Amino acid sequence: MKRAVCLWLLTLALGNPGTARASEPVDRLLIEAATPEALRARLLSHAAAVPDSGRVEKGEAWYYAGLSYDRDGLVDSAIVCYQQAYDQRGETGERDALVDALLLRDGPGDPARALALLRRPAAATELSTSWDPFDFDGRQVWALYLGGQTDSALQLLHTMPASLYDERNPLGREWRYRAGLMELEHGDPTVAYVHLTPLALASRLKDADVMQMMREIGDKTGAWSHLQTAMNRELAVRDRDELLMLNGLKARRVRFQAEDGFPLGGIVFAPSGSRRARAAVILLPHDIGFGTYDSLCTGLRRAGYASVLLELRGAGGSVDRSCPLPGTWRGRETRMQSQVARDVVFALRALAMATPVDTTAYLVVGDGPTASIAIEAAELDPRVRLLVLLSPAPCPVDLGPSRARLEATRLPTFFEVPAEDMQSLPVADAWNRAADPRASRVVESERVGHAAQVFRYDREALLRLRRWLDETWLAGRGRAPRRSR
Repeated sequence: MKRAVCLWLLTLALGNPGTARASEPVDRLLIEAATPEALRARLLSHAAAVPDSGRVEKGEAWYYAGLSYDRDGLVDSAIVCYQQAYDQRGETGERDALVDALLLRDGPGDPARALALLRRPAAATELSTSWDPFDFDGRQVWALYLGGQTDSALQLLHTMPASLYDERNPLGREWRYRAGLMELEHGDPTVAYVHLTPLALASRLKDADVMQMMREIGDKTGAWSHLQTAMNRELAVRDRDELLMLNGLKARRVRFQAEDGFPLGGIVFAPSGSRRARAAVILLPHDIGFGTYDSLCTGLRRAGYASVLLELRGAGGSVDRSCPLPGTWRGRETRMQSQVARDVVFALRALAMATPVDTTAYLVVGDGPTASIAIEAAELDPRVRLLVLLSPAPCPVDLGPSRARLEATRLPTFFEVPAEDMQSLPVADAWNRAADPRASRVVESERVGHAAQVFRYDREALLRLRRWLDETWLAGRGRAPRRSR
């Protein structure tokens, strides 16, 4: 039995962790290109122009061109670019990107080609992560399995430590899916159940592929009714625990629909009383829970703002069969980011239904990888008055398009960069030059905590943000008209 397999996002934060930072010429291309198409054309032209002595620079250009193709679902072009990048530099980042693309395409000879790449030595980079050894073995397992070497794949799989499936590993859920599939088709269905249950629950039983496998497990074990009951009971427990947490924060969940009918979820923090509040829409990254924003949202509430935390498609309450988990963004990241940017206005409407707010102007907050989405949402809706970007960490190929959007809107923007996220400072500086230079700020904090966590540990950070909002809100009303691009 052959199934469609999704690969989890590899380019959160500042890109593939196994790939070295770009050189200055490639950096300049990344920040200057206003569209994915323009970026790819300029990168490929640059790669062709660099002399053979500049293998590192050529490899960088090829790699980022491949990454851009990859995010638009153009896997054949991505593989060509990744191969060129690996031939030039031979680093683990290019090799892993190439292997993942080959295993995703799974065409004739692709698994054997991926396995051969994994068995060749590659140059390690200083940015490699603690998950790399586990992911390396996981890739070997999957390449063996897709290549028809089932027994060898299962034998190697059974030597894998539990760390392979750790939720903190960006590929952890993908390995769960693959292990569950392998055990169901050729191993132990009860072990498959253990692997797949977290995915079923995270998707709120909406992942059709996972649930089909769960049904097959139930049929093989004769326990389908019991499995259904157990999963529904666990969802009820999770919902109850969430409600208790929301009550403690004086917040509540809202559910609403996007323009295409996709069900969306959010968390509302509303001030008391009937006075119309200023509105804020906060974009949650896939891997961050709403509890992280308690101090920020409580502080905004005291300042007269009502906030809605919008859960991105594929996470929390924003799940459906077409996008049940974050990994289903794979190969359509650019399109999904644009869709979520369009979801922002519907989050504003849901906030207005939940509590009195002024919908003529509002604030949008992006956190880490959602900073690019926040900027795109501001371009789409002229009612967005201000932007707050916390530890901006876009995929590198989004740097230029986001800069161009900021330059077009000239929105006042507040960049918060905690000490633990200092790697996002170059992004904040580059984008700050494109935003309204008179009203925008780049603010650093020396306290612990990532992104929104800094407001929990640094009281001055919240005071600085509130002062900036008060000073800038009215000034943001009269910005220059938007330019078409």
